[in-house]
Amino acid sequence: MIPIINKILYATDLSANSVYAFCYAVGLAEKHNAQIMTLHVLDNLTDTTQTLIASHLNEVQQDKIFKDKITYISDWVRERLERFCKRESLKIHFWEVPLNAFFVEPENRYS
Repeated sequence: MIPIINKILYATDLSANSVYAFCYAVGLAEKHNAQIMTLHVLDNLTDTTQTLIASHLNEVQQDKIFKDKITYISDWVRERLERFCKRESLKIHFWEVPLNAFFVEPENRYS
């Protein structure tokens, strides 16, 4: 029995070679009428960087910078994928999803 595919997880480092995996994901999504969920992982800040940030910014300032960066990264990834789809003449729609669905804060973000 062939499984029903509703969602496809496209994990990417956003490199030039990741285009091939995205094309494959798009083909599968079209074939199965499935959604594509994109995952891009960012490294945690180093301990030295976290200490430096904590010594210069209070927690409210740190949270604002973190939230602004999440918005920036989310927009950047979306724009990059949309440009790729336009260049490849792909008809892909990106839905607005709350940011917390995309980003999970590391426990030791700035401590």
